[in-house]
Amino acid sequence: MLKLLEPASDLFEGVRRGKDPECIHRMRVTCRRLRYAMAVFDDCFDRERYRSWAKAVHKMTRCLGLARDFDVRVSILDKLCRSLPNRTYLPGVRRVQLRVTQRRNRAQDGVIKAADKFARSYILVEMAFYLRRLKSRAKTRNNKNKAVLELQRQAGALVMKHLENIAVFKANIFDMDHSDELHRLRIAVRSMRYAAEIFAACYPSRLENEIRVLRKLQDMLGDIHDNITLLNYLAKFTGKEGLRTLDYYGSISPLRTLKPGITFLTRNRQEDCSQQLSRLAAYWTTLKNKSVWANMARTFQPVIPPPRAVIRRNLKVTEIQK
Repeated sequence: MLKLLEPASDLFEGVRRGKDPECIHRMRVTCRRLRYAMAVFDDCFDRERYRSWAKAVHKMTRCLGLARDFDVRVSILDKLCRSLPNRTYLPGVRRVQLRVTQRRNRAQDGVIKAADKFARSYILVEMAFYLRRLKSRAKTRNNKNKAVLELQRQAGALVMKHLENIAVFKANIFDMDHSDELHRLRIAVRSMRYAAEIFAACYPSRLENEIRVLRKLQDMLGDIHDNITLLNYLAKFTGKEGLRTLDYYGSISPLRTLKPGITFLTRNRQEDCSQQLSRLAAYWTTLKNKSVWANMARTFQPVIPPPRAVIRRNLKVTEIQK
């Protein structure tokens, strides 16, 4: 957790300016990882302190999430505008780009407010002080081998629960009609990756292969999610823009020049999403044929059953990302 706090502090100014989408993305990921790690080790904090910090980090993550979603859409539209196959598509694509950019700019007001409130609370400073004190105590009290064994038991219980959540998904969900299932799978994979990264130092291999598989799977699911959310946005766009046009011009006739571009954009994203889903299905089949999930289960299988208190805590952690 200490390794997450310093980068988070350095990113605040970039987040406030809102000029670099990468700052928003990195801060959001850092907050997610921090919140997840806090849930894993919640018994290291007193209850009041944990609730206060977790609530503040969660609010910051949600605010950044909205801005990040629109940053991704702006990026997709920018690339498409530079390579349109027909100039008649440009007015429609440009109009969608304008509305998305306007919405992103409005979201930045909320980002600035949330970032300023978060900074004024000095939560990161308090957490750093508290964690350094815990680290100092742990060095003087714990036997290293015993600590590693206990962490491996905790990792096993947690990761096995994530594996169970992933195992329920079948290859037939890899189409756009199962967007909810794909979203849940993305959350399960992300949670398992975070758990693997937290406990990697406890294993000789540092779980490099496992983390690489989970990272690739998460990236593929993330790209699909970006396309699906943009398609959902486009499905409502024509109706909303028609009302704006009618209100401004007193007629929906100007909308005719936008429709070719909107239709092209929808078709383009559907085709791209279908290709991504096909690649994901093929990769999922490869993982199954190579017994990747079974091998991960063996890697994380606890040496001895963990205490019941650890199991109860880990069941709660699996819900933290939802």
